[in-house]
Formats: sequence, C-alpha cells, structure tokens
Amino acid sequence: NSIRACQYMLQSPGATTFVGSIGNDHFGQLLTKSAIADGVDVHYHVDYETVTGTCAVCIVASERSLCANLGAANKYKLDHLMHPEQQKLIEQARYFYMAGFFLTVCPEAALSIAKHAADTNKVYSVNLAAPFIVEFFGQHLDALMPYTDFVFGNEHEYEALGKVKGWGSDLEEIARKVALLPKTNGSRPRTAVVT
Repeated sequence: NSIRACQYMLQSPGATTFVGSIGNDHFGQLLTKSAIADGVDVHYHVDYETVTGTCAVCIVASERSLCANLGAANKYKLDHLMHPEQQKLIEQARYFYMAGFFLTVCPEAALSIAKHAADTNKVYSVNLAAPFIVEFFGQHLDALMPYTDFVFGNEHEYEALGKVKGWGSDLEEIARKVALLPKTNGSRPRTAVVT
C-alpha cells in the first residue's frame, strides 16, 4: 500500500517500482493487475510452489487486527534482485523504501540495496514495521542502519527499539539516538520519524 500511495501522489504512471514475491495464482494476478492499474511498475519473483500472501483485517471503531498468511511473500530470493532486469531498475531509482517485514525474508537483498543507495548518494528509507522486527530481527536492522537515511516507526516500534537498545522509553531520546547512529554516507543526516 505504501508504494501505491506514493504512486498516487506522484501522478505519473511508472514513477514507482515494486519488487517482491507472489505465487502463480489468482491473488498474484489480482495484486499485479491492481498495482499496474494504479500506475506502479511491478517486477515480481513468482514462486510456483507457494500461494500469494493474503491478509485478513478486522476493524472495530478505531482498533484493527490483522491476520496474515505470508505465503510467497516469504519466498523472495536474492537471485531475483541480482538479475540484470532488477539491477537496471536499481540503477535508475533515486529513492528506496523498505518495510521492516522484508528483513524476515531476505535481509541480504535489503542490505544490497541499502549499500547501493549509500554508495551512489541515493535515499534509503526503512519502516520498522512492528515491534517484533526490532526484537527478533534486530541484527539485520543494525546491519542496515549505517546506510539508512530515514527510519519510520510508530510509538510502539520505537519503544521496542528503546527497550532492546537500553535507551529507555523517552521517544524523543530514542529518535535522537537513531538519528545519530553511525552513517556511511555523510551527505545528509539520518532522520528518525515517530508516528
């Protein structure tokens, strides 16, 4: 949804590209058709043995609950990213955004793109995505941080980060510490965004 929102704001078909993994099934076709209809350029890895991931959402008043079947989203492979077609897309891109959930699937791909962004002075952003990402995949998040220009997260995700790092619970202080972590590309400071 983030890429579709960005595409909507840019109002230029093909201004955004999404790389991920789907199954060879109805939901994979539906995702592809919907993204293309919204102007997103999609380059999916297709897993022929696993169904496309789905998510059920229950909303009551202002509360929501999600139940996900990650399916083929959990099957993304670094080989797909290294294919010349995807490498060309990476070379052409100026901004990269990754949801932290991807760290559970293919952290090597995330790190490859992050390093490319830093080396070529492009913007790399990561969304912490959920407290469990910080708690159980922190080593992968730590590996990305030196290359990351923007770190997005909600209060619960930043609180989890503060707890894991021993930084306390003051959100402003946690965000400040994230912003000041070592960074390989010094052309711009890191920005920590707490929502």
